[in-house]
Amino acid sequence: MSDLSFDLAELASGAGDIRALSTQAGTDATALSEVVEASAMCWGVDDPGRAFAAAYLDPATETMVAALQVGHQLEAIAENIDRMRDIYAEGENAGVDLSRELPS
Repeated sequence: MSDLSFDLAELASGAGDIRALSTQAGTDATALSEVVEASAMCWGVDDPGRAFAAAYLDPATETMVAALQVGHQLEAIAENIDRMRDIYAEGENAGVDLSRELPS
């Protein structure tokens, strides 16, 4: 037999914690997006300013796009934990129901 077990309350709590991180990540990513967009030409329109912007904006935009996905990914993890918890609970309940049908 396996020693594998799950604490359903802990799983629910963990999923909730991850959801809170998801929300915070979304807020932070939105703030980052606003800063990147606002800084598009803050270095000026002369040649050095445009050169710096060209070197900065592509990596900043890539970082922003990735950051915007973190909240969605964390939410997906929380949903999968909830789904796993529900499936485990259903299996446990089915086992209990089957054991009740066994002759004494």
